[in-house]
Amino acid sequence: MATNRAPKKTTPATEAGQSINIFKESTCPTSTGKSTLCYQIGVDEEKEVHFKITSNSGGGNFTSSWISFTGVQDALAAWPEDRPITSMALRSLSKGKSANDAGFAIAILLAEGFLEKLPGKSRVHQRIDPADFTARVEALKSGSGM
Repeated sequence: MATNRAPKKTTPATEAGQSINIFKESTCPTSTGKSTLCYQIGVDEEKEVHFKITSNSGGGNFTSSWISFTGVQDALAAWPEDRPITSMALRSLSKGKSANDAGFAIAILLAEGFLEKLPGKSRVHQRIDPADFTARVEALKSGSGM
């Protein structure tokens, strides 16, 4: 379960020409539960929502690049519907980067209620309706909190 820090509006973070206004910082366990990830969620000038990993209490490396939720949705849409979701579904989002990125992204998506674990499985997931996630993001973007 994610641990939320107070929503934080900051000076926009800039990365490769991308300006992101951070509106949430939080933590969650990795899929194995062996370490804790810190992450941020923000919105760019086109109102696209992104997230990135900012730290890991364990030894696993990661790339601290912004990942768009639209990119996540596209990757999941491309994944065969008859197969449960694993980190392999998100490998295209971190091509040429850390091998841990996709698994850590899964952990964040679980914490944010974008995915859920399949009962009795440790690293196998399924999509859930993103309506609750979308409503929470809209509330955070508008400054009304969760």
